[in-house]
Amino acid sequence: MARPRFRTIAVASVVLAGAAAGGWMVARSDRWTPPIRRAERAIDAGDLVGAGKILGEVIRDDPRQPRARLLYARLLRLQGRPRDADAALARAMDLGAPEAELWREYGLLLADSDFVKAEPILLRALKVHPDDVEILRALVDGLSRQGRSAEAAEFASRWLRLEPGRPAPLMARSRALVQAGRAREAAADLRAALDRRPDDFETRLLLADCYLADADTKAAEPELERCRRLRPDRPEPLVGLAACAVEQDDLDRARDLLDRAIALDPSSLLTLIARGDLELKARRYDRALADFERVVGLDPGNKRAHLHLARLCRAAGDPGRAAEHERAYRAIEAEQVERSRAVRGMR
Repeated sequence: MARPRFRTIAVASVVLAGAAAGGWMVARSDRWTPPIRRAERAIDAGDLVGAGKILGEVIRDDPRQPRARLLYARLLRLQGRPRDADAALARAMDLGAPEAELWREYGLLLADSDFVKAEPILLRALKVHPDDVEILRALVDGLSRQGRSAEAAEFASRWLRLEPGRPAPLMARSRALVQAGRAREAAADLRAALDRRPDDFETRLLLADCYLADADTKAAEPELERCRRLRPDRPEPLVGLAACAVEQDDLDRARDLLDRAIALDPSSLLTLIARGDLELKARRYDRALADFERVVGLDPGNKRAHLHLARLCRAAGDPGRAAEHERAYRAIEAEQVERSRAVRGMR
């Protein structure tokens, strides 16, 4: 009897020892991971502070390591420090960092401030890294800002295939589809997403926008009412409900909803433009002029507001101000045309 008992105890001891050793190995495994890899993991996990500490130590120990400098440039870009990131990228280039990686990082650094220059660089980097989600996201954002919605939807679809079910690519693709006049396609995706996350405000609001784009106010209204209950502090549901009221020819209700929306956020361009359009429709030109003046005060590059103001000022007998807004309108339009030509020339 002693021998089987001894065998049991021995086996148990081996198992426990193995578990302890395994736990020690798990606890210690991170120590054997190269610091650069640990910094990459920290950045990917969103731990920019932790990544900064690791990279600081690496660069202090070996200031001439190009990979660390390149990763540090990425960290600075993600922290919203473009000038510092540019300097770090130049240092990485001087130290011989891989050219493809330098171009990738440079394109991403430029994407927010100068997408026209960034676009061909990003497309070049995407050929090298076709599954790079960060490049795809930058292309979707930049193309959407330029109003190139069909192209944005194409890249968002690629992004969504890489990260199926993730909210960010789904919302980016849906917004691009709505802007491209393909609201019904977007609505199908959004309804599927709401089956999983029924109280997601942004998804439900975008679904309501899809219905509005399709002139289906009957479907839009309940979605907007639910959005208003989910986020009573946000003006967008009220603006959507005002659009429904306009379709129903209830201009008084629409104006009340927009007044309440502006009370929630006096600097909302969406709301101010909607109310300015409503005042134009109601032929209350003095109020429309005041709203569009506020729009260009907040967004001097708003071409549509300048065009309305040029017409309103001329109608009000103020040709001087009308001419100012006409010049602003033409300058913005010329800049957009030149930008489009530059993009076509780079392709």
